[in-house]
Amino acid sequence: EIAAGSIAMGLGGYLAARSDAEHYASERRREEAEIVTMPEAEAREVVEIFRSYGLTTEESATVIAALRRRPQDWVNFMMRFELGLEKPEPGRALRSALTIAGAYGVGGMIPLSAYLIFAEAHRALNVSVVVTLLALGIFGAIKGRFTGVSPLRSALQTALIGGLGIVEGRRDDHDGRPEEPEERSRVPADDEASGSGVDLEHGVLPPWRKPRRANQHACFAADFKSCPSPA
Repeated sequence: EIAAGSIAMGLGGYLAARSDAEHYASERRREEAEIVTMPEAEAREVVEIFRSYGLTTEESATVIAALRRRPQDWVNFMMRFELGLEKPEPGRALRSALTIAGAYGVGGMIPLSAYLIFAEAHRALNVSVVVTLLALGIFGAIKGRFTGVSPLRSALQTALIGGLGIVEGRRDDHDGRPEEPEERSRVPADDEASGSGVDLEHGVLPPWRKPRRANQHACFAADFKSCPSPA
């Protein structure tokens, strides 16, 4: 299951990165065509962009004139400031796939490692919960160092969220278990003909009826074939 999940997640990351690269290439071709076919409209869009930063039309004219002399820089400007797109790095799709697949595999093996070490399922479950929470705390601290957040705060937040997920998962697993059917007493089917009031179709003794003989008490909870025949 972990191997299949890693492959699926890796393929998903690869396809997502490839889609981003294809979208960027498509938008770039469109901008290159618009700069050639409709430069005045593109120039007005540049003015609007600079106006959002507080520059006037006269102040923007100098920049527009410089961009007209450098078409590729004009395209790069429009891709970044009009569309908000950054050029994808080469090889990003493969790196993304390997990173996501590896992270999924490592993350899946952490809670399962206890079951590979301990034969008793209950003990393995307790150890798995503790190890998983510790791993979440470590990952949270590492994330905090890279994002500039307090490592302790990030570790506690990650462990808390993961702990809530574990509790919710255990509750769903418990609620999803099917209820065991209640056992019903069985009696000989031919007792219907003897007038004992037994339900012949279901082989159940109604609560207002009592067995005709004392030695039938033991057979009602077992298979009716083992019951003695009525006199």
